[in-house]
Amino acid sequence: MNAATRACFRWLLLVFALLPAAAAWAQAPDQAQQLSGFDRTLDRIDHDLKTERPGEDTLHQWVKEITTGKSLASSCATDAEQQLSKIKQDITSLGKPVKGESRDVVERRRSLDEKKNTLEKRQASCRLLMQRADDAMSRVTDAQKARLARHLFARGPSFYSVLVD
Repeated sequence: MNAATRACFRWLLLVFALLPAAAAWAQAPDQAQQLSGFDRTLDRIDHDLKTERPGEDTLHQWVKEITTGKSLASSCATDAEQQLSKIKQDITSLGKPVKGESRDVVERRRSLDEKKNTLEKRQASCRLLMQRADDAMSRVTDAQKARLARHLFARGPSFYSVLVD
């Protein structure tokens, strides 16, 4: 094989090796937008619970939104954990830094450390959203219970008036 064929072969190999990573990167902004939207939803629910008495339909809708968002946040945390595991394996495979390492190894080590830090931050954000979802679900459930209690203990007509009519 001549040099041009080998270079073309290496280029094709690189493209096919990076294809799964490109697909994952393409999905990340969509997930980030969904998580950002869920964060705003939790803010709105918190605000509405503090300022008004939501109806039964609203509370039921919030339960659905919180459940869906928590599932998304959980998926995000799990994905980040899996990616972190892979990054940590790659860092371990490089071994401890040695004085006089080649520039490529130093660059790769730095790149892996940056990815690790980014993933740890994303994982922490996803876990925070999960905790906020749990807190919001608890408050919504309490509001549902309070609404039910008000309905059950509301005074109706007296026993005597029911018998007379």
